[in-house]
Amino acid sequence: MFALLKKQNKRNAKIHFNDEQLKNFKELKRRSCNPPVLHLPDFNKPMRLRTDASKFAVGGVLFQVVDGAERPIAYTSRKMKSAELNYPTQQQELLAVVHSLAAFRIYCLDKPPIVETDHKSLEGLFTQKMSNRRLARWYDIIAEYQPTFSYLPGAKNGIADELSRRPDLQPETKFFHDLSVTSFDDTSFILALSEVATDTNLTTNIKKAYKKDREIQTIFAAIKRRTADPKSKRVSQQHKKYRSYSEADGFLWYQTPTDDVPRLVVPNDLMLRQTIISECHNTNYGGHPGAERTYLTLARRWYWSKMLKSIQRFIADCEPCRRNKPRLTKPPGLLEPLSIPDERWRSISMDFITDLPRTKRDVDSIWVVVDRLTKRCHFVPTSNTVTAGGVARLFIDNIWKLHRMPSNIVSDRDMKFVSKFWQYVFKSIGTKLSMRGTPSTR
Repeated sequence: MFALLKKQNKRNAKIHFNDEQLKNFKELKRRSCNPPVLHLPDFNKPMRLRTDASKFAVGGVLFQVVDGAERPIAYTSRKMKSAELNYPTQQQELLAVVHSLAAFRIYCLDKPPIVETDHKSLEGLFTQKMSNRRLARWYDIIAEYQPTFSYLPGAKNGIADELSRRPDLQPETKFFHDLSVTSFDDTSFILALSEVATDTNLTTNIKKAYKKDREIQTIFAAIKRRTADPKSKRVSQQHKKYRSYSEADGFLWYQTPTDDVPRLVVPNDLMLRQTIISECHNTNYGGHPGAERTYLTLARRWYWSKMLKSIQRFIADCEPCRRNKPRLTKPPGLLEPLSIPDERWRSISMDFITDLPRTKRDVDSIWVVVDRLTKRCHFVPTSNTVTAGGVARLFIDNIWKLHRMPSNIVSDRDMKFVSKFWQYVFKSIGTKLSMRGTPSTR
């Protein structure tokens, strides 16, 4: 626009305006006097601060409302530190407020500013309970300004949102290997499929474990038959079952239509799988993430059956996680012993002992019934597949026949006890069935 205004480059040359240049001059003057040109602050009017946080940066804009229009005074934004990237969403939004207040301190100390944010929970900030020392420290900083929080829908928070999403502040995504390699013949492709494989002996151990895994040997055999005779009916049936598997360089790969690259199949070897999980979970760059995040990281490059359950069991036994991570559930209540019965066999408890060695009579479980007053017991042999009707028959033949019908039964939430059949039986005879499954009664 300015180039059109000044076409002559000679020094001290006179400028002759035509209609086009005059139009451009007026447009340039109009834009120089209107937003987004920064406005001088008026300290007699309240300051308004609009903030936002993205996944990697925070931003804010200080402005005032003049003649019904928003006039920006100053902008600020910065990249989050590595620790701040792990903050919850509420704390990241509050971090944007703290940063913006500190950046515009000289503007906000005179009169309490109005802070506009698209995170509604910040409206009741000073009425919420402080959950950690970081929030307590931020409360002290914010309280100095005595701001008033106002909710602003995200669609109207465009300026602050753009400041928190500056492309130059976005973190770079780095991989250990170039994942563009797709040739099976390239030995680096084996390690490129894993972001955590740093042990060169790992692939050798995987090949050795392949020979001991019958399921993987079956898949290898099916792949060879598919290659030798693709038109065979047997091969076509197995192809449907193993169509996601392929073999290259002695390794078994798994790839679905949604996978970008094949995933290396890990054999059924407990130590090998725990080593892979440990490399992702326990190392310095792993940072002991939760089961879901660990699974999402490993599932990009590795595959084995029931992978998530393996990761959950590993993390449940991780000592640093159990020692350092806070409890996310309420603490268990105090033990509350049940009241002592007045008569024998008026209150009983029952449970099953299962998964025992099977006998010739097809017995692999024991049904245990205990009198809560005398602690006398009945041990009734049964099977793990016994139905609710079978349990009812055992109850009548071994308990009701000898001790009458109890007035109270305490048990866990076994499906055999909470079935419709048991509810109908106990309702018909007027017996109260207690299904308290809390730890205080176990």
